[in-house]
Amino acid sequence: MPPASITPRHKAIQYLAMREHSYLELSRKLHQKGYDAIEIDQALSRLVDDDLLSDTRFGEAFVRSRILKGYGPVRICNELKEKGLSGFQVEQSFNANIIDWDEIIERAWLKKYSVSADNTPREKAKQWRFLQYRGFTQAQITALFRRINSLNSSVC
Repeated sequence: MPPASITPRHKAIQYLAMREHSYLELSRKLHQKGYDAIEIDQALSRLVDDDLLSDTRFGEAFVRSRILKGYGPVRICNELKEKGLSGFQVEQSFNANIIDWDEIIERAWLKKYSVSADNTPREKAKQWRFLQYRGFTQAQITALFRRINSLNSSVC
């Protein structure tokens, strides 16, 4: 049971002071702290009305942070849906950011591998799985490997 002096609104503001959260995330965190569901809904609704809690703002910030960590659109989209954003909100989150997926996948690949990396089928399959796990599409991975192959063939 939470201390009586700390209201669900106050606790939610503490969480929001650390980083943006989605409505669903905050609701779950407050439930785990033992707050009543009705109090949570009232507190979060008030935070939305005061524009202190915004799924749109959360989605935009989340997309930016995941891109900087080298994740692709499939994984980011799934994570946003797990955090309670609707399909429309997910789309808005991506549209709010200027995204060069070719650059992002290349940076993620170069961080783990090198242009002179082993070119065996086994190694390529390993790299493919890594990029799929990161959330890149088949088309993005194929395009990356084409660019890498053209770099390797032009070097020799």
